[in-house]
Amino acid sequence: MTLTIQKAEQILHKILLLEPAGIAARNLQECLIAQLRTGKYPSSIKELAIRILSTMFEDFKLKRFDNLEKNLNISRETLKKIIEIIQHLNPKPGEGEFSSHENYVTPDFIVEKDNGDFLITLNDRNIPPLRINNAYKELVSPKGKKVSSETKDFVKKKFEAAKWFIASIHQRRETLMKVMRTIVEKQRQWFEEGETLKPMIYKDISEIVGVDISTISRVVNSKYVQTEFGVHSLRYYFTSGLESETGEDISNQVVKQRVKDIITAENPQDPLNDDKIADILKQEGIRIARRTVAKYREQLGLPIARMRRKV
Repeated sequence: MTLTIQKAEQILHKILLLEPAGIAARNLQECLIAQLRTGKYPSSIKELAIRILSTMFEDFKLKRFDNLEKNLNISRETLKKIIEIIQHLNPKPGEGEFSSHENYVTPDFIVEKDNGDFLITLNDRNIPPLRINNAYKELVSPKGKKVSSETKDFVKKKFEAAKWFIASIHQRRETLMKVMRTIVEKQRQWFEEGETLKPMIYKDISEIVGVDISTISRVVNSKYVQTEFGVHSLRYYFTSGLESETGEDISNQVVKQRVKDIITAENPQDPLNDDKIADILKQEGIRIARRTVAKYREQLGLPIARMRRKV
């Protein structure tokens, strides 16, 4: 039996309506429309939403609200309701959902306040201690069992390799602790208050700990620390700086947070472009270029001004 394009389309249409709705969609429009068709919404609103996604997707995507109102002959209040429904649809239904129990990070370090100081713990309690089996120790001891010299030499070599491996594990543990202690010392204000990171790079830590920058990079990579202010990646504490008008270095994480705060507080009907945000920061004494604001905004996952505009 030959499968025609028409038949394949009919099968796909049925798959799109399976749970989760929108699975196997060929594009975003098809995915969202499938969710609208299976969702429980007022029929008039549902029809308008499907019409927008089917025939006016570019206007919707570029937030040309005036065009949508005119072409659909609807009020701004009705458009608000339609857009709110569409914005609550899932663009990636195949990813599924994770509960807080399933989606978590186990921290490698725990930093706690202790009488004005910080207690740093390496979270390795689930890792069993390494030791050499006594049976092998007896084989290489002078009073041990009588075995051939070849066997004894073989066991000695493995014994030394095992001791070297255990020593390396202990050395790695010490390096991890030294790096974490140095981070806490350098960023003490943050660990005290949960704000204001100072500019810090890998070289700053490597010079104090006395190891190569590549070692610091390996230690920091994929490591997390549990603090009073949440669990953070060690990379979070490494940040370059910007100079203020007073000549003081300010962490780019602080500036990035300020960019986020400015955008959060903006008028949603008249969002600020990158030039205006840069001007606000300059008025606050932070020297920053428009392209840097754009970079931080993109890293925060925030769209350009036109795309942040709300109805």
